[in-house]
Amino acid sequence: MIKLQERVHGMNRLCSAVGDALQSADWLPQLLAVAGPLQQARVRRIHVLVSIDDVPLPDMSDRLAPDGTLLIHMQTVGASEEGDRLFPDFVYGGWWHIGLHDYDAFAWAMTARAAAPPEHPQLFWTGNVEMSPSRAALVAMSQADPGRIDARGMRWAHARGNVSEATGERAATDGWVSLQRHAEWRYLIDVEGVGWSGRLKLLPHAGRALLVRRQPYWDAGTPTLAPTPTLSLTTAPDHCA
Repeated sequence: MIKLQERVHGMNRLCSAVGDALQSADWLPQLLAVAGPLQQARVRRIHVLVSIDDVPLPDMSDRLAPDGTLLIHMQTVGASEEGDRLFPDFVYGGWWHIGLHDYDAFAWAMTARAAAPPEHPQLFWTGNVEMSPSRAALVAMSQADPGRIDARGMRWAHARGNVSEATGERAATDGWVSLQRHAEWRYLIDVEGVGWSGRLKLLPHAGRALLVRRQPYWDAGTPTLAPTPTLSLTTAPDHCA
């Protein structure tokens, strides 16, 4: 329930910011340009229903109700080629259990931490291994070759008392390593979980070489990633991370 509350909180903040932007002077001419056709179609108001699930839901048709309400359905996760049709997810509005209250400020904090050289030469990852066989496989590879891979299993403890909301640092029993601290390792990897990756839109700010396994589900921002000297997109079999 706490995880759901967190997502709703983040989405509320994001939608509020989107609403403010749409009502700004810069957007007003564009809104007026589409107002005419909508009025001709007898649209009196527009409601946007956004799903915040980890995986795509079955397609739901947009519809115009008899009272003039246009209902538009959008999702925050979908196939990789659907990025331009997805709604930004709650992480952009706030992810309190990793200490993210402002996306830009959090990203700048990660970038500042990355200014220091890495302290560890390995490839690093930490997360809940029960979310995907690939994660368990990566931890097993780490145990077999700890000099190259530092992969750690952990369990989220979502209660607010377990985390410093300002920084994302967590109680030692949780095992989480803050995203700012990810810059302490020379290489990073993002591994598939149940659905889309919440951290993938943040890891590039760590300033380290990042290996990303192609995943079946993506968020609105991930499809814009392109291979660079510090980012590699790979396709791997299910048993391999």
